[in-house]
Amino acid sequence: MQSSAVLSSVLLSTIGVRLPELIALVVGMIVAIVRWRRSGRNAALGLTGFVLALLGLVLSAASTVLAVWLQVSAGLSVARIVPIDLAAGLIIGLLTAAAWVLIILALFTGKRQSPARG
Repeated sequence: MQSSAVLSSVLLSTIGVRLPELIALVVGMIVAIVRWRRSGRNAALGLTGFVLALLGLVLSAASTVLAVWLQVSAGLSVARIVPIDLAAGLIIGLLTAAAWVLIILALFTGKRQSPARG
């Protein structure tokens, strides 16, 4: 199998596995945009979180393809690829954590509701 076929296969399988997450993030972005006027700051926090999570997903897929490319096409050993993959994983992990913090803030901050009257 040629290296381009291997890379295409890895990219498609990586995206395919993450497709449910991709769909959920896009739905979240749409909901945040639709509720922008009503929810203001919370919608902005949520939208930013969803965009960062989507960026993390794309970078994760790119990192996987890069690791395979470095081994298949560039001929690097696994020992040379691991530090690169670890650095990419750290960056992606921090980005995803920031995304979750923003989404949590969007859910649990903002307008306070008055207690129910009984």
